[in-house]
Amino acid sequence: MLSDDFGHQHEEILFESPRGFVRCCRVCGAFELRFGNAIISMRLDELCLLTDTVARFEADFAGERPPSHDHAVVWLGREGSGFRFRREEIAELHRLLAGARLFASMLDNPTDQDSPC
Repeated sequence: MLSDDFGHQHEEILFESPRGFVRCCRVCGAFELRFGNAIISMRLDELCLLTDTVARFEADFAGERPPSHDHAVVWLGREGSGFRFRREEIAELHRLLAGARLFASMLDNPTDQDSPC
């Protein structure tokens, strides 16, 4: 199917960056990340997990002096799919996901102690 549609009604952009955005469906709670050519749909717990994974990659990059490589590969699940990112893309992706995660947690329930994030 060739479509630019999110497939959800009542979607809301949570956070944007020059290369992409994260939006959510206010009805079912699904999230969509668009970054460069990548499009990933996920639940809140998966958004939190991806944010933590990308944060670790960014921290690893920042700690390398001199860097041993100019890219990182973020693997998705157990199916052998992943994305290759340059340093500056990892930093931007981390800011995008962290911003979306913050806004998502505020939308979810600002007083919920059992939030997956």
